[in-house]
Amino acid sequence: MAFTYGQLPMVVSFHDALERYNNTKPIRGRSPEVRPLGLRRRHEASIDVRHEEGVVTEVILKLYKNPVISFRAADPHVIHFHAEDRRYIACTTRASFISEVVGVACALRDHKIKIFQGDHVTEVFDGMKAQKDIQTRRLTVLNPQTRHAYRVSRTAINDVVSKYDEFINYCKSMAKIAPEMTIALDEFMTSTPEYEGFHSILDFKPELNVEALTRLHAAREEGKLEDVLYYDTDNNGKQSRTWIGVTHERMRKQYEALTAMMNALLDACNLKDYEAMNQYYKQLVFSITSTRKRWGYRINNTNQVRLECDHKSITELFREIVKLIHADKVLKKEVLPEGKSIRDKNEKYALANQFYSN
Repeated sequence: MAFTYGQLPMVVSFHDALERYNNTKPIRGRSPEVRPLGLRRRHEASIDVRHEEGVVTEVILKLYKNPVISFRAADPHVIHFHAEDRRYIACTTRASFISEVVGVACALRDHKIKIFQGDHVTEVFDGMKAQKDIQTRRLTVLNPQTRHAYRVSRTAINDVVSKYDEFINYCKSMAKIAPEMTIALDEFMTSTPEYEGFHSILDFKPELNVEALTRLHAAREEGKLEDVLYYDTDNNGKQSRTWIGVTHERMRKQYEALTAMMNALLDACNLKDYEAMNQYYKQLVFSITSTRKRWGYRINNTNQVRLECDHKSITELFREIVKLIHADKVLKKEVLPEGKSIRDKNEKYALANQFYSN
């Protein structure tokens, strides 16, 4: 549930934060250095300080014991944002907290926390520094990051898809001849080695989590990949996967299955192997109809199910797979102007391709 009870003070400088801290009594039975930021009966938001040689050098505003905003004596009018660990705080909750404390319009958009100031959009990132003008009420980012977006090159993707024209035409013809098909579910589910991680093929789009992929890339560059995939070992020597590890395993299986499918399809198109094409055609139809939940009843109490065949959906899905497997060829990276934010639907494909293709 978002943190929206509207009882937090606006704090935009070190002096405001320190004054708030000094005028707030600590809660009995708790650390005297941690004090409530809002209502005393609400302990979710708190204010803490750090000392050096008995002098307060930093004031930290926390939400559920996690730092969200801090102010430092060295640069009293600079707001420091923290977003390095979002496992324990929902993004909507963190956005609501920032809205109330900084006094800006902050919300979760496209799985990212963003600050909206008219037509200007700022994406909040860990280590961001900003300063607010009290008169104009405008927040200025002091260390803006260069943002990129991935655009599909129509020429490049058409060149790649043209190699599979034999399969695309086969799908269109089959969908026109038989708009519906009946299939033995149990037999189909074990008929191909690529089935694991492939049966709900449309799931690969939300599963390609941008945050997880970003952390995986950073961890691999630092040589700490295992640290983000697993928790510490328990007394029995067993390791538990983190949420990044679970997401990574799902994405890896799906990427490998789709890569195997595309390679096999290319060979089938070159050899005009319609039997192999038919198998993958059935897989695409099964994936689309099952994800849309337009199937689910058995025919005559058997293990057979009826699937809908739509060549437009099949072609659209196939192009999505091409963007993932051939992202290095069909996606072009472009720099976004400062203050502009778009919903980049292709970023997950590019990041996944860069990570799993190596």
